[in-house]
Amino acid sequence: MYVLIIFVHVLLISKAFFFKGKSTNEATVAGCRAMTKRVGSSAGAITVSNKGDVGIGFTSDRMAWAYQRRGKIYSGIDKDDEFCEDA
Repeated sequence: MYVLIIFVHVLLISKAFFFKGKSTNEATVAGCRAMTKRVGSSAGAITVSNKGDVGIGFTSDRMAWAYQRRGKIYSGIDKDDEFCEDA
């Protein structure tokens, strides 16, 4: 069941990104909101576009996330966090 839900979630994000012209981050946030509405629980995702753009979205109060790009590590926990440090 969880695999199906995750697959549907990825499809929602892809649909928002490719068919509505949203940025990777906007599509990720929209996909998480749609998934939350669909399953009645919180959702979160870290996505990467085919161009390497990163999207972070979650509907829970907090979600730990991190990624590395071009010698920098980006991370956060709260919705508006984006900490950056050298790798």
